[in-house]
Amino acid sequence: MGNEKLGFLVVGIFAIGLLFANTITSQDWVNITGAPPEVSEPSCGSPIDLVANSSMVVYCTAVINDTNGFNDILAANLTFWDSGSSEGAADSYLNHYQNSTCVLEGGSGTTVTANCSLTLWFNSNAGAWTAKIWAIDNTSLAASNESSVTINNLQAIAFVDAINFSSLAPGVISSAIAGAVTNLGNVVIDINVSGTNLTSVDLGPDYQIDVSKVKWAATSVAYDSMSALLTTDSWMDLSAAKSTDASGIPVAVSTDSYFMIQIPVGTEQYLPAGAYNGTINVTATENV
Repeated sequence: MGNEKLGFLVVGIFAIGLLFANTITSQDWVNITGAPPEVSEPSCGSPIDLVANSSMVVYCTAVINDTNGFNDILAANLTFWDSGSSEGAADSYLNHYQNSTCVLEGGSGTTVTANCSLTLWFNSNAGAWTAKIWAIDNTSLAASNESSVTINNLQAIAFVDAINFSSLAPGVISSAIAGAVTNLGNVVIDINVSGTNLTSVDLGPDYQIDVSKVKWAATSVAYDSMSALLTTDSWMDLSAAKSTDASGIPVAVSTDSYFMIQIPVGTEQYLPAGAYNGTINVTATENV
């Protein structure tokens, strides 16, 4: 009996020691992993109107959200391509642009704005384009978003300052004079032509050569095969090509139109000798 009580007593003391001994501290821990960023749909100010025979800067922006904080965003880039190209294609003024160093600005909390600029040239293809912005964080996690952008048709031309038929006697038909039409836009174009009577510089409006004595054509042909110039627009199927330069400074392409004149004979109309001036109006129009 004595031994049994002693054994019970020992066990009881051991149990009390477990309950009331020194406090035990346990560690808690968590590993915060990198969260991938989120990118809003880019905004590029669509549609875009290009500048004739020049370049312009376009800005595309997107808001980037990263739950690790905006400082976790390392970089952003933009790729801009048309429907006939692809994201991974080589750069070309016609259909593909890139900005690999977009500016990160306005960071606060978990968001920052990517501001991506592009210099677009006048010969960039008209139509549907895609703008895609990628964001990369400090743990190499990346995300992207894209939007559709339209580049409008740019119909713009330059024309020669003067068509000089030189000195001609009554009844004589001039040689064909080329009038260069320079396409300063991003689509193939035709032109509308019209004009005014040629008036005597010295004697005034009492002496005029009718505008219809001037004729035009898209190719160098005989006078009788040309069309008479009118005071109202006439369509010339010129099919003036646009610049296809893909790099450097693109050069606008010129296409010749042709004009001739026949001076009336005295039995048809009396015209004193001297200089006569008129105008030829040329307007770019859509190629059909």
